[in-house]
Amino acid sequence: MNLDALLPGDGDFPSASTVDLDAAVRRHGNAEIRAALDAPDAGELALHQPAAFAALRDLAYLLYYASPRVLAVLRSLGHEINDAPLPLGYPMAPFRQDDETPPWRPPFWRDA
Repeated sequence: MNLDALLPGDGDFPSASTVDLDAAVRRHGNAEIRAALDAPDAGELALHQPAAFAALRDLAYLLYYASPRVLAVLRSLGHEINDAPLPLGYPMAPFRQDDETPPWRPPFWRDA
């Protein structure tokens, strides 16, 4: 199956073949996913083997958006993306007890 059918690329985003997604899927996929990759048509695969298609699609999306070229495009669009979520993490709004506790639930702690 040609992964460009799933991730054709447009504008600044590269296609699946440009980031060599086929090789990455073969390297990281299990036997079912590698067999699905050899299917001639994505539509037929989705129709007759929906679980195999879903596994291939999900792995292809994960590997595509983890590729350095796609990450560079996302960063150029202003998205804050770390290569790994740790140790830098991502900014979060400060925790406020008033916002997080449901109004119907009494506190489960006692004041000291």
